[in-house]
Order: sequence, then C-alpha cells, then structure tokens
Amino acid sequence: CAASLPDVTPPSKPNITNIEPSRTDVFFGWAPSSSSDVEYHVFQRRIKTSNDWQDIFTFPYASELEYSDTSASSREIYEYRLLAYDEADNFSSSIIVEASPFDDGFRDSIQNFNGFFIGNTGLNDQNRYVQLSWTYRKEPKLAGFQIFRAVNNGVMSPFKYLDKADAASQSNGFGTHGHMDFDINVQRGRPSTLLVNLPSNIPPQVAVFVSNGPRGSNIPLPVPVPRNSNLFLYQVMAEFTDGSFSPLTDIVAVFVPIR
Repeated sequence: CAASLPDVTPPSKPNITNIEPSRTDVFFGWAPSSSSDVEYHVFQRRIKTSNDWQDIFTFPYASELEYSDTSASSREIYEYRLLAYDEADNFSSSIIVEASPFDDGFRDSIQNFNGFFIGNTGLNDQNRYVQLSWTYRKEPKLAGFQIFRAVNNGVMSPFKYLDKADAASQSNGFGTHGHMDFDINVQRGRPSTLLVNLPSNIPPQVAVFVSNGPRGSNIPLPVPVPRNSNLFLYQVMAEFTDGSFSPLTDIVAVFVPIR
C-alpha cells in the first residue's frame, strides 16, 4: 500500500466577528475554524509597536466563541489575532484587528516634583539656572509637559513647553516600574537679572514645597518672600496627543537670592 503523504494543509481561517470595547475590558466574538481536524485555537495580543505576540487565551477544538480581555490598558493600542492549529501542527490566522479599552481621560499625577536654584558668587551667567525635576510613567500617548510659573506671587501662567522629544533628551532614563526621571533646566543663562550677582553668604540652593491641595506642606499662599530674595513659583502638567492631561503638580517655590 502507498505511504500516506504528510498533512501540510492549514485549517480554514478563523474570523473575529465582534469587538466591543468598554472602560474596563475589550470583548471579542469569533467564528472558529470550520476544519474538522482542528485541535485547538490560540487568541493572541501584542502592543501595536511590538513584534512579540502573547498568548492570552487557548481553547480546544471550537469550544469557545468569545473572550473578554480584562488585562488590556487604555494607555496602549493593541493588535489581536486568532490562530487555529490542526493535528499536524499546521495553523492559520484570522486577520489582525486593533482594539483598546475606552480611555476615560484620567491620567496619572506627576511625582517627586522639586525645584532648585543653582549658582554662586563668581559664576558667570551660563552657570546659573533653576532646575526642576520630576518623575512620570512611560506613556505612549504623552505629547509633552507644560511648565507654569509665577514671580513674586504674581499670576501663574504658561512659561515653557517641552515636547516629548525635548523632555526625553533631558531624562535620566527609566526608574522603577517604567517611570522616567526628568531634570529640566528652565532658566539657564540670563533669563532674568534676578539670577546674577548673588551674595556669597546666601545658600545657592533653596527650595520649599507649597500646596493648594491635600499634598505638600501647609504653607499658605501667598508665600512670604524673604528679604533679599525673589520668589519663583512653578507647576507642571503632562499633556497627551488625545487632548487629555494630568493634574497640575503641587506648587514648588524657588527662592532666588539677590543683592
């Protein structure tokens, strides 16, 4: 009798027929492969910018017709596919579909916001600056950071915008749990005559937290301005490509000594 030929024919393709995102998950419905020799199906997911597929649901034959992905984040854009495997380990794939949970617009707060004036008597203008630092999680939809400033208890208003590329170039890299640490020099050189001719007996780095909310210290606004100093108040807000934004940080006050 003639030897049987190996099975090299993939099963018929499954088809993802229904996608229903919500705030907490993404629901999928499908038509499994109709081939009689199918042994199991694998539902896979990957972040759109990644090449690595992750198995998130496996079921035998054509026993399941739906699945809810409850581990997906609205902060990411995902691609999904359904694979069908037969007894000879041939497989076929559905078309790749794109989905994410609904984005509710809420964004994480900026953490560890702080500010310092750096300079001393005898240094030239280029070595005198205010440095702001903060920590923020890695966000695929992050557009940049808006820095706000007020001088001597004046009106807080937009001062400087850093797009994602500019901010990343001044980042110290990834911290714990996918966060990035930023050290931003916002007033280098001669942005103001307040940053020159400092008396040597005043510490070059002075900063204090103030707050309008439950975090920070209980120092009330307006902040008392020490004699022979000027006061810079800063806040930062993260902005996103979809028009959403983070809460404003608490206010950081940086006292700049003058003659």
